[in-house]
Amino acid sequence: MSRNLRAMFCLLLSLSVSGLSAANADNVRFSNITVYNGLSNNGVYDILHDRKGFMWIATREGLCSFDGYDMKVYRHEVDVPNSIPHNAVRKIFEDSHNRLWIGTESSEALYDRDHDRFVRLRSDAGGNYTANGFLETRSGALYMATSRGLFRLDEQSMEFVPLIGLGQRSPIPNEIYDMIEQGADTLWLATNRGLYHFNLATREAVDMPRATVSGNGKQLSVLTIVRDHMQRIWYGGWGGVSVYDPSKGTLKTIDGLRTGIVRAIEFDDRQNVWIGGENGIDI
Repeated sequence: MSRNLRAMFCLLLSLSVSGLSAANADNVRFSNITVYNGLSNNGVYDILHDRKGFMWIATREGLCSFDGYDMKVYRHEVDVPNSIPHNAVRKIFEDSHNRLWIGTESSEALYDRDHDRFVRLRSDAGGNYTANGFLETRSGALYMATSRGLFRLDEQSMEFVPLIGLGQRSPIPNEIYDMIEQGADTLWLATNRGLYHFNLATREAVDMPRATVSGNGKQLSVLTIVRDHMQRIWYGGWGGVSVYDPSKGTLKTIDGLRTGIVRAIEFDDRQNVWIGGENGIDI
């Protein structure tokens, strides 16, 4: 890695005022990281800051891992069964067991840290599908959002089984991009037709049109959704980034982004927000 790139990352990770702090969504200044600084592709789908301090960046052309000094890129290799399933990496997720889950455009995989390789799991989805997102609830259940519905991991068989899609009756679109937990037995689901509240016990769903309808009445795709330390909900997609504060009932749009369509939102240790999209990363 070049000295300039290392210095840029160190500077960006140390920002507390000039970066976008989660505590102050009104004070916005961004720096931009692209292929010229070491990314495998400018199309960023997701960003994860893991418990070991690594920044993981999912792109259209591979998975990037940054340890504070060097950038490593993982790509699919046809003749290597333990490479990532597809170069288009959509999601990275770390669960409470420190397992790192990778979602790609052809299936999901589990990263084996000890051997620096990827292990594919069985799924009832059958064939190729896009693994868009993962969520671990307070009860310890692991869910996967895909292009063919919502799945839950059976820990005994290590297989994902369907809850929405594949013959399961539901008012929610099968194309689910991301999700967060909202209280007991309830999820916020980001879909190609906006945001939904989904009750896991009753299987009932309520859409949230106020948050995801454009000025001309068109339903917007929501591609990513996260909750910050102040319990505000940040979501992004075709309509940029918005911040919803449930305690106040307010909705705010973030301006000044250069990423275009927003696909990833993540917070670092200083609560600065990393926003990834079509044109690299805004910090």
